Amino acid sequence: MTVRTVTSAVNRTALPSYRLPPALRGTTTQLRGFVNGNGSGMRNGSRAVARESAATLDRPQWSQTGQNMMSHRREIKTWVALAAVSLLTACGAGFGQQGFGQNVVRYDDFDFKILQTEHFDIYYDEEEREAGVQAGRMAERWYARLSKLLNHELRGRQPLFMYASHPHFKQTTQFGGSPGEGTGGVTEALKRRVVLPFAGPLKETDHVLGHELVHAFQFDMTQWGQGPRVLPRVLVLPLWFVEGMAEYLSVGPEDPHTAMWIRDASEHDKLPDMAQLNDPRFFPYRFGQAFWAYIAGRFGDE
Repeated sequence: MTVRTVTSAVNRTALPSYRLPPALRGTTTQLRGFVNGNGSGMRNGSRAVARESAATLDRPQWSQTGQNMMSHRREIKTWVALAAVSLLTACGAGFGQQGFGQNVVRYDDFDFKILQTEHFDIYYDEEEREAGVQAGRMAERWYARLSKLLNHELRGRQPLFMYASHPHFKQTTQFGGSPGEGTGGVTEALKRRVVLPFAGPLKETDHVLGHELVHAFQFDMTQWGQGPRVLPRVLVLPLWFVEGMAEYLSVGPEDPHTAMWIRDASEHDKLPDMAQLNDPRFFPYRFGQAFWAYIAGRFGDE
């Protein structure tokens, strides 16, 4: 087994201050309505918001947004399923113990090596050594940003499993079951293992890696006891709170995708209040990110 240490030349300069997205900037009154529960302010200013972003982003009809939401629900179900798997594990069922006829099929033989950086143990296939080194650099950059922003250092080394592609990722045995087509990465709660494939563009890989590392910090910061089967308390929080925070910290406040969802909901008088965010009709990643962008934009990241 070859072990190579990546020297972390991490940029630990101050984080840039987050700002509200251009489509939402100057609409504090409208966003206040969203947070207060009536959404009225956002609706009143929706046409001006739509005109501001029309040059860069086409607005779909609400019915189309609903169809898109259906395709994303697999990702939500995967997260919920993993939480359920963690709960079953705490009750005595181990990872990888699947029912008859439900084993994960592995078509490839993986020759995993371990790449050690300052804070990570990165497991990668020997054929993807160069990509594994690049993942180490990205992971250390994310660690520097998140540890400073959240004022927390992870306890112990952080395991990171990188697969060359999504078909390889679907063969993972790191948790019960096979990840769905819409799953870009998974962070397992008990051992804090981060598992993801390399995406097509490096930018998307960096985004998903940052997103999953936010979950690793969430799990570590909310671990309330000792032992291999103690679940972190973050699992009892609403999905829009947890996933919205991960999206905000990995993408930032200015995201055209989220702006499209919020603007479209506002245009069609579908903007949820706080009590409605738990409704599965409202995709927690996008609406949760918008919530955190507003809170941080108004009160600061600290």
